[in-house]
Amino acid sequence: MALAMLVMGFAILSVGLPEANVSLHAARVTGDDQTTSVLENDLKKKRNHRSLLIGSLFAGSAAMTVVGFASMKNR
Repeated sequence: MALAMLVMGFAILSVGLPEANVSLHAARVTGDDQTTSVLENDLKKKRNHRSLLIGSLFAGSAAMTVVGFASMKNR
């Protein structure tokens, strides 16, 4: 499970960041400040969620590995 989480973390990390869509570019060009701010906040939220997901996958993988090795009996 820890290895799968680690692989998924790197897989998501290898995909680029969410980028501005056509609607955001159109709002910037036309000068629509309200729409621009809403779409920029949505983009920022998507980027933050992606970062949180990647961090959680790596932290969970590390925690599972540490707990797994710590729970092994010494022979």
